[in-house]
This record gives sequence, C-alpha cells and structure tokens, in this order.
Amino acid sequence: MADFIKHKGFKGTVAYSAADKCLHGRIVGIPDTVIYGGNDLIELVDSFNQAVDEYIKDCERLGKPVKKTYSGHFSIRIKPILHRKLDYLAASRKTSVSKIIEKVVSDTISSETTSID
Repeated sequence: MADFIKHKGFKGTVAYSAADKCLHGRIVGIPDTVIYGGNDLIELVDSFNQAVDEYIKDCERLGKPVKKTYSGHFSIRIKPILHRKLDYLAASRKTSVSKIIEKVVSDTISSETTSID
C-alpha cells in the first residue's frame, strides 16, 4: 500500500522521478488533475499543501464540488475465460458477478494494514 501525504482532508501521492531527480505527486479523490512537485520531501509537502489550498479556492470561486463523487459503478477488463468462469461461479452461488467482485474488493481492502480513508 502506498503512503499518502495529507492536508485539510485531502490525500496526495508521493513518487520519485529518476529522470528528473525530483519528487512529485497528485491529489487523489478529486474530479480534476492537480499535480505538485519538489526537490525533497519538505518541498513536496509544501507544494502539496499549496496545491490543495489553491484547488479549494478555485472550486469555491467556480462553485463546484471539491471532492469526487463515486457512483459505485466502474468498468473492469479481464480475460474472457475469467469472465466466463466468474459468471458460472456466480450462478452456482445464486448471486451476481457484482456481489462476488464487491466481496473480493471488500476483503482485500479490509486486509490492508494502512488506512485508505
């Protein structure tokens, strides 16, 4: 599980670019793409905090929500043979493919030691 930096309820990623010899990241859980960077961790965190503050101001100015809304619907791509087997498994358990996937995802998230919230 990746570590996140946090500011005002927002989370951001931390990554290293060997080509540019710098740290960078993006704010997650928002409907827009906001990136930031720095030469060291202190600069990266400062850049992230500024990016969050500016993003909040921009959203307020534009009258748009700051957090991403999740519908609970998303598409996944798997091999056709796995799709068929999953469909058969769901039928044999008298449930749906969606319920099986939801359980697997829930179990996977629950087993992580790092909080995702």
